[in-house]
Amino acid sequence: MTEDLTGLLNEFDQPHPALFESEEKPTLLIIDDDEPIRRGLTRILPPAYQILSAPDGQEGIRVFQEHSVDAIILDIKMPRMSGFEVCLAINKLDAEIPIIFHTAFQSEHDLKAIINIYKPFAYLDKGGSYNLNETVQEAVSHYRKNKTQKDRISALEHRLQNIDLSVEDLSSPSGPVWDLPIWINGKQVTINNVPMLEIRTFNRQTLVGRMPDADDEVIDEALEICRARLEKWRQLGVLDRLKVISEAGNRLAQDGSFDEVIPRTGWFSRKTAVVPDRLMTAEWMIKSAEYMNWACGDGRVKNNLIEGIGTVGVIVQSSMFQTGAYAIIDALRAGNSILVKLDSRDPYSEYLVAKTLAQAGAPVQIISVDTRNRPHVGRKLIDKLDKVVFMGNPIKIIEIAYGEALKQIQTTGGLPSEQIRELQQKLLIPAKVISYTAHLGGAYVDRETDLSPTIESILYSFTSHYRSCKRLVTAVIHPDLYDRFVAELQTRLEKLVVGEPSNPDADIVQCSQRYWDRFIKPYLEKSKGLGRILYGEYDPFSPKIVELNLDRLGTSGEAGYLGEEIMFPLLNIVKGDHHTAVLIADMMGRGSHDGRILEYSVFTEDDGLFKFFEHHGRAFNYHRNEPTTWGLGNVQAGRFRCHQRKILAVELAGFK
Repeated sequence: MTEDLTGLLNEFDQPHPALFESEEKPTLLIIDDDEPIRRGLTRILPPAYQILSAPDGQEGIRVFQEHSVDAIILDIKMPRMSGFEVCLAINKLDAEIPIIFHTAFQSEHDLKAIINIYKPFAYLDKGGSYNLNETVQEAVSHYRKNKTQKDRISALEHRLQNIDLSVEDLSSPSGPVWDLPIWINGKQVTINNVPMLEIRTFNRQTLVGRMPDADDEVIDEALEICRARLEKWRQLGVLDRLKVISEAGNRLAQDGSFDEVIPRTGWFSRKTAVVPDRLMTAEWMIKSAEYMNWACGDGRVKNNLIEGIGTVGVIVQSSMFQTGAYAIIDALRAGNSILVKLDSRDPYSEYLVAKTLAQAGAPVQIISVDTRNRPHVGRKLIDKLDKVVFMGNPIKIIEIAYGEALKQIQTTGGLPSEQIRELQQKLLIPAKVISYTAHLGGAYVDRETDLSPTIESILYSFTSHYRSCKRLVTAVIHPDLYDRFVAELQTRLEKLVVGEPSNPDADIVQCSQRYWDRFIKPYLEKSKGLGRILYGEYDPFSPKIVELNLDRLGTSGEAGYLGEEIMFPLLNIVKGDHHTAVLIADMMGRGSHDGRILEYSVFTEDDGLFKFFEHHGRAFNYHRNEPTTWGLGNVQAGRFRCHQRKILAVELAGFK
């Protein structure tokens, strides 16, 4: 088996066969409405070519479909169909075929626009001076060389798949290692001679995986494939595209291969966060048609009026399935081709979503690269792609967009680090970037509510997703319900299991002593100055309830405290009515990136009260009687939601 594999891999490294090994003549297709031009070109070209011709675009497309063609000479100004229309139609049939524009009206055209849009092999003026034979020979040579190499590699890959390979058991002193390969054109890609990025546990102590730091050649290839796969994806009807995503959702629901490692890198409970989040995301993917009918209207879906805007990059800095899936899947649903850029910071959930989509046939390329050490890559992605979706801190967006320039300023001694940070805050996010940067969750519990499911939603919102931007941080409880609410919440907290990330029965993952000493203990000491700790006190391994005194909060200048995002299951509670709740949400928003908090849950049976909160607009997304961490909405019930008052699938739809 090893010998078979070694021999096959050696074949990959051999030079490709001679270009014209076969005696079959190259075939040229001339499409021109001028019959003397067709005859003249046929006489000029040497007898080494088999010549086909067509008097108009429609006939040319028919001839192309019926014959094996190596290059096309195409007039632009023709009746029925222009050469530009013919070019687009033929490219949908074969994106690699070299097309030589041959026109007498070159001066009428914007040459730069033609090259960018139609990407011809050459653009020749009928009245100009050029060597047609040389141009045709180069076009045919280029096409046959690429085709021969692709056919050969495809055959070798087929043989490789039939070799029985056992999986190497990689392990580190602390357990198994989950390595992540790059995916390009629907296949895993092995890259040699590049550094490997280390994926470590949340506290950065233990190695759990590696991923290649893709070099510029691989990045360029991924960008090229990303664009090449676009037209094929667009050729599918909208419903057919959504079926591919739905199939990927079924795969994700069954694939628990990273359920063990995500809690270690992302610091989550497998039981209450990772598995439920994966299954919710899978269900959201399965219901893609239902979702797009809601987002874009069923008329646009049925009539194939959604074609996307082009190539979209997705850069996500989050451990949760929902966050990465939202950007990747909505961009795909809108008809775009996707490039996912991962780094070594808990990448497994985004990787798994992207991989299942690639396996199902969606145009998703996956690369990993360290933009901190190679800052030019971020700008390259923004420049080469049509749009980039970024979910994370806006300062990180600036680092990726302007990293190379900022590094040059810093290394040349132009500005000290402090002034560099000030400059970062003043720079604008590039227009190509769609950013999602808000954080924090808030809630109001009205007196007229069903307390038992409300307690469960509150509990889930602040204990299961405490490294998520959607986590519930502060809740305002109506005075008539306050004492009963606190008592029942404490009773439920006492039943929770706190344990290590490796414990499958843990409801809450405990933090390290180091993290406790550095972040949580100082936060609690500040909290005691604003109220009292009702539950948990200074026990590092239990969730916390902090009761805030509104008078102290309002007079001490500590309103910014509410906008801090502490990564631990800690809930601030305040006794007050709906007016108090709006005031608290406003205080929270002052510390958020966008001046508003991300999620807000209103637990009430009163329609008017829910509309009151929506009207005051202190949050981007409002939930009614459901957890703040349901960022995709109530998927089971088919109730979807916007994200930061935008629907990404609509933003990237490119409606016809």
